[in-house]
Amino acid sequence: MHNMLLPHAKAIELYRKHFQAKQRGTIGIVAFSSMCDPLRDEECDRQAVSRGLAFDIAWVLDPLVFGEYPPEMRSILGSKMPVFSPMEMSLIKGSLDFIGMIGVPDYNLHIISAM
Repeated sequence: MHNMLLPHAKAIELYRKHFQAKQRGTIGIVAFSSMCDPLRDEECDRQAVSRGLAFDIAWVLDPLVFGEYPPEMRSILGSKMPVFSPMEMSLIKGSLDFIGMIGVPDYNLHIISAM
């Protein structure tokens, strides 16, 4: 994802600088995602839903909207998670005009104890 977001942002920067005013185009992304629901009304299942959404839709949209990856991903992956430089963050953040969503049926998440 990291190596997809950076060229996306650079292409958008060039489009906006050279063509958008004349062409009056808008830039969007269509995201494909399922919504998650906790299987049980328990905190561990609610946390599983939060992680599920972070590693699904927020992995793509958070950098484009907020300029960085979801906090859940960063806390789980730690130093294995790629990091945007401040310049890359400012380039990526806001590099779209709209978000389209394709939703598929919900699924339930829960924690299964490790063996």
